[in-house]
Amino acid sequence: MKEIKLEELKSIQLDILSKLHEFCQSRNLTYFLAGGTLIGAVRHKGYIPWDDDIDVLMPRKDYDKLTEIFNKENKDFKIFTSFNNKNYNLPFAKLCNVNTVLQEKSGVYNKKDFYINIDIFPYDFLPEDKDVRLKLFKKINFYRNALDVKNIKISKTRSFKRNFLLVLLKICVCFYNKHYLAQKIEKLISYQKEETSECACLVGVYKEKEIMKKEVFKEVVPAKFENYEFYIPKDYNSYLSSLYGDYLKLPPKEKQVSHHVFKAYWR
Repeated sequence: MKEIKLEELKSIQLDILSKLHEFCQSRNLTYFLAGGTLIGAVRHKGYIPWDDDIDVLMPRKDYDKLTEIFNKENKDFKIFTSFNNKNYNLPFAKLCNVNTVLQEKSGVYNKKDFYINIDIFPYDFLPEDKDVRLKLFKKINFYRNALDVKNIKISKTRSFKRNFLLVLLKICVCFYNKHYLAQKIEKLISYQKEETSECACLVGVYKEKEIMKKEVFKEVVPAKFENYEFYIPKDYNSYLSSLYGDYLKLPPKEKQVSHHVFKAYWR
């Protein structure tokens, strides 16, 4: 297999994102860049220089349509969810180039290798009733934490005390299957079927900070990203400020590093 270096990997990710863009355009589905990818679009007109992944958000109804029909019409690109693949263990989708191989120790996939991919997250409306919402968040966080514990590896770089605590937590969740947990989370986050005043990516890493007024995502506009144009929320400032604060300010040098360790190859 021919190894894929970082710059080529980014080119493959952009090709995957272009495929998503074309498909959504043809089906009148809404998507937009999210997270660090959106910061990259706003601040750098492309990738954050030390970043190496792509995040996309979609409204639930469009996300469900995409995951239902995309694989029926595509050969080289496939969407993975916990509901269409028993070996996939995340509560959100990844769109992959299946002509590639990605080797990383993440617990995403039960088989040895996965594929170069981009992340596609749904955002869901939230119950108006605060008590119902609180109970829902507690359930989601319980299963998310259990899945995190299942995926975290024992590490020599971690202290004995922390590794010992991790072992105890792993014993507590040993009766849960990772795939079951991913499906359980996906079912919970789509609890609210009707449109309400607020929404959130309920599997986002920023948890309560992800809660937005629905108007934040009401309109999308094109924006430059590398040598392409993709969609971003028109009110990107409200979204990014909630998640990151002063998102235009660069982090300290020591934090300008990738958090991913992988090797990638062409099949």
